[in-house]
Order: sequence, then C-alpha cells, then structure tokens
Amino acid sequence: MKSTSRGRRALSLVGTLCLVPPLTPVFSLGSAFAQEPAACPAVGLAAPERPVHYSAKVQGIATREEVRRETAIAERRTGGAISPDYVNLPRILAIYMIGGVAHSTIAAVVDGLIPQSGDTVQLASRYRDPRSPCNFIPWTVVPASTIS
Repeated sequence: MKSTSRGRRALSLVGTLCLVPPLTPVFSLGSAFAQEPAACPAVGLAAPERPVHYSAKVQGIATREEVRRETAIAERRTGGAISPDYVNLPRILAIYMIGGVAHSTIAAVVDGLIPQSGDTVQLASRYRDPRSPCNFIPWTVVPASTIS
C-alpha cells in the first residue's frame, strides 16, 4: 500500500510539472518589454549587412503566388519588409549548394534578360537595404556585367 501511494504522489507531481510552462520564455519576454520601442523595426531586422554570393542553376520562372508566399515568409523571418524597389521585378526559381546540400530560393532579376531553365547564374543572398535600413533586399540574380 505504501509504495502505491508513493507512486501516486510521484505521478501527481510529474503531472503537475508537465502543466507548468518553462520559465525561460517568461524571462526573455521581460527584457523585450523593458526596452524602448524602436523608431524602425530594422533594429531587430534579421538580415545581414552584405549579401553572400552563390552559383545556382535556374529551375524556371516563379509564379506570382510563389513570389507572394515566399516574400511573406522572408518578411516574417527578417522582421522587415522587402525593399519597394524589388517588389515588382521578375523572379526565377534557382537551386544552389551549401556544403553539398541543395537549397532552393526565388531570386529577383534586377537587370538584363530573364535567365532560362538550366542556365547557371550568380545569386546574391538577402541582405539589409543600405538606402532604407528598415527594409531588406531579396535574393537577386547578380548581373553578368558586375561579376568579376
């Protein structure tokens, strides 16, 4: 009998602990509320200052729906908005490699002809817009004239 009541108490304690939320998020929220609100969300913009360049293979042209969906995801991830200069540019789907692992992205074509499926292009990753630090510049196809 004694071990049964001890087992029930242990089970009750475990059940109670499972209902208690972890304390780490609570403590991290306190510091967020203590800070003054920023004039621009770029203070927390999760986009690097400079792009990283990758060689990529074009898969085709991105549809408007794909562009809309991926832009919304990028805006949530970075905490900022896409730079207005890049909103209406044509987009391609491209595959690039990092450490032997293939990744796909949608990249804006900023200059020249739209690359065709199968073409190899140079991409610049997403980064903070230097002229408008509250925004980010999306993945872009690097114009052939600027590749050295």
